[in-house]
Amino acid sequence: MPSFLHEKFIVQIVGELQCQLKSIEGASAEFAKEIISSASASIKFADQEYSKHDPDVQFTHSKARYPGVVIEVSYSQKGKDLGRLSNDYIPGSDSEIRVVVGLDIEYKMTKKATLSVWQPSIVTNEAGEKELVTQQIVANQVFRDSNEHILHRRPTVTSARLHHNSLGQARRKALRFNCYLCENPMLVSSARRRSSVHC
Repeated sequence: MPSFLHEKFIVQIVGELQCQLKSIEGASAEFAKEIISSASASIKFADQEYSKHDPDVQFTHSKARYPGVVIEVSYSQKGKDLGRLSNDYIPGSDSEIRVVVGLDIEYKMTKKATLSVWQPSIVTNEAGEKELVTQQIVANQVFRDSNEHILHRRPTVTSARLHHNSLGQARRKALRFNCYLCENPMLVSSARRRSSVHC
């Protein structure tokens, strides 16, 4: 059973990101209106090699089969394996899940919290074939220190480019919000600074 703290944090994250969606203007505004939070609805993959999961937060475009953005919240002492989850979400969806965000929170010994981000990447394997892999582009970057101070620095991203070339136009559109989140991942942590969210 999720704790009150866990659920409160998730509500704040969703509220913050929904505010960001509402703030998008111009040609992308109509597209943004079609992106909704589908909460912790189960994600089942066509390939049974990958397990069914119920993510903490997910954002899905109305025309997409899978969410484009998945967010998982882990409390350090409970040891949710965020890296393993990303290795199910991204290959299992054939890279339709474009961003997996992991938030690891310590809430007993210290109040430190870290952010990790995974994205799909295409590499050439030893046989010379193109292969889809999961790439961690932000690794355990602290966004709240042990004194509960929010750090405002931009996360260090080792590779922030998405692979659009093989995607159709509809799917490319469905990535706009995902790219926006990836380029501004501290939006997720900003919810911790608010006792309530006001758009």
